[in-house]
Amino acid sequence: MLGKNSKSDTIIVRAIGKLGDADVISKLLPMLNRPEREIQVEAIKAIAHLADQSHANSIRGVLQKIKQSDDKTIINSADKALKELDARFSESVILENIRAEKMSEHTKTLLLDNEELKKLIATQKPTEQAVAAAEAPRILDIAKLEPGDVIDGRYKYIEKIGKGAFGTVLLMQDQVVDERLILKFLNPNVSSDEEMMKRFVHELRYSRMITHKNVIRIYDFLYLQGAYAISMEYFPSHTLSGEIPDSKPMPFRRALQFSMDMATGMAVAHQAGVIHRDLKPANILVNSDGLLKIVDFGVAAAASSGDTQLTKTGYVIGSPKYMAPEQILGKKVDEAADIYSIGVIMYEMVTGIPPYSRGDHMSVMYQHVQGQAKLCQDVNPNVPDDYAALIAKAMSVDKSKRYQTMDELIDALSAIQV
Repeated sequence: MLGKNSKSDTIIVRAIGKLGDADVISKLLPMLNRPEREIQVEAIKAIAHLADQSHANSIRGVLQKIKQSDDKTIINSADKALKELDARFSESVILENIRAEKMSEHTKTLLLDNEELKKLIATQKPTEQAVAAAEAPRILDIAKLEPGDVIDGRYKYIEKIGKGAFGTVLLMQDQVVDERLILKFLNPNVSSDEEMMKRFVHELRYSRMITHKNVIRIYDFLYLQGAYAISMEYFPSHTLSGEIPDSKPMPFRRALQFSMDMATGMAVAHQAGVIHRDLKPANILVNSDGLLKIVDFGVAAAASSGDTQLTKTGYVIGSPKYMAPEQILGKKVDEAADIYSIGVIMYEMVTGIPPYSRGDHMSVMYQHVQGQAKLCQDVNPNVPDDYAALIAKAMSVDKSKRYQTMDELIDALSAIQV
């Protein structure tokens, strides 16, 4: 179909970039030589999105040649594509990929298809007769762990990192590969729901494919001594909230960098078909060098059912201060919901306070649906005009008026001069 019409070629190249894989890159390379700027730009984006580790170096060489163009738009597109490749295939990311492979060796993985998972769950739930005939298996009690205790003969407990609605986060030493990692043990009310477990497996299969410097790497989904746990990369850090102490705005340059890091990490996640659904400062980690990583992919998605974000008990999945209006209303959630949440986080970074925070959870959710937040410049007059306009657009109640993709948001952020 390519090569017949310049207008349709632009659309086709964009679609291939979203739906294809590294095997189609050779078909896209001729598009880089087309005279139409729009086709060249889409081709640059597509080959950067589709590149895998084996193609990364050759694609870098192609993009470096393209940067010799006299066209600023082409140069900027190639530069962004190179940055994306570096974020996914830098030396540190490649080392993390190798570490991930080591971590997942010899594990009791639950990242199986539904039939295999059903059989595994059945074999792990002894019948009443079997329990009566033999001593009940020793079930892991997270609360009673002491430093130095070893789980499943492999994971040595170091310390508790935190606890949330879905699980308890522990720092462990994997004695098989001699590396530290995080185990997030699911709370019993979550792990006892078979449908929810299937959704966890579905979401985590996709989440595990995300490899990017701004995303915490998920290793596996495990069954350990009667408990379910997600294993993931250990990243010594603090939450983004720690960057906004005493409700004071952070420097604009730093806020802009964090905004770009969140958007680029989420662009790769969306490319992998993963919607976060629960972006908030508590799920954004920053280390002492200013490196930002997003955590807890797939958790809120796994706890939802179909299009609605309501659990069986009627609780809304997500964090009221950062949830998109359509998510609050139980409507279908897509990339636009993550864009809205990033807009809210950006608002908080430049003003020091979330746009909606007064009252109880129901009151805050109602305020999101109404969409009458103060303009961020009314809270902090020093916010640059273009940055304020960008935040307002990202936070539009009507999702059709927001940026439609993370790439659009990245382009807008790239145009801001602080």
